[in-house]
Amino acid sequence: MDENKSMMLNPRTWPRWPALPVKRNGECGVMLAYKDFLTTVFKVNLWELSNGGHLLTLKQLQSMEQVKYDTIDAILADGWIID
Repeated sequence: MDENKSMMLNPRTWPRWPALPVKRNGECGVMLAYKDFLTTVFKVNLWELSNGGHLLTLKQLQSMEQVKYDTIDAILADGWIID
């Protein structure tokens, strides 16, 4: 199994849990280890998720630009890799 896929599928191994920074052709993104967001890429950098040292609220997250995928394979097929 590809290293990117293996890590994306195992949030407990993410170095910056609950967030996993990803990138695609110069774009920054973040995946989150939350049930409803495991196959979503938020088009922000890791530091934009911080709100005074705390993760943003669910409402704040939902207002951010994001791409929802059906599977981890779809994320990888769209060019996202671990940053």
